[in-house]
Amino acid sequence: REFFGDGTLLFIKPESWEEIRDGDLVIFKDRTGNRAFVKKVEFAGENLILKPMNQYYKNMVVQRSDLMLLERVTAIVL
Repeated sequence: REFFGDGTLLFIKPESWEEIRDGDLVIFKDRTGNRAFVKKVEFAGENLILKPMNQYYKNMVVQRSDLMLLERVTAIVL
């Protein structure tokens, strides 16, 4: 089951890396594959642990330099 279905509204705020905190829901773009992700973020040194909203997907561990930060999600309307 997808967490964000058709008609879900995400309210976002552009942020910089310095303003993002562990547990924030953030939109990232993959620099190499041009894919975008909505994940909860946890900082682990220069790595990020990206945690999915859907329990059937696994955490992703990536280097901060591999991702472009787009926005922080401030509210979700399902």
